[in-house]
Amino acid sequence: MPFSSLTDPADLARAQRALDATWERIRPLVDEADQQKERARLAYIVAAFALVAFDEADLAERAWKRFWEKKRTGCVTESTFRRMVATEINPSALPPPGETPG
Repeated sequence: MPFSSLTDPADLARAQRALDATWERIRPLVDEADQQKERARLAYIVAAFALVAFDEADLAERAWKRFWEKKRTGCVTESTFRRMVATEINPSALPPPGETPG
């Protein structure tokens, strides 16, 4: 359970909202077969930053950046990586929260 270390209900709710917001940005970019695994990985990333982030937006942004940093070190599954490369996805050029890639 990635959020098991969060005991304050406010921290837990903030982490869940940040996870949901960040996943909505990432989900369209991840192969269907990899989505469950990648969402779980993202949840652990959010949990790691939950107590050091300034607010929900900062938490979501830190998780977003770390998710893609891990991509470069081989933590994203091979099929998702191939899809991102094939579509020339540049994480820094991806749409902001609430927008889906065109």
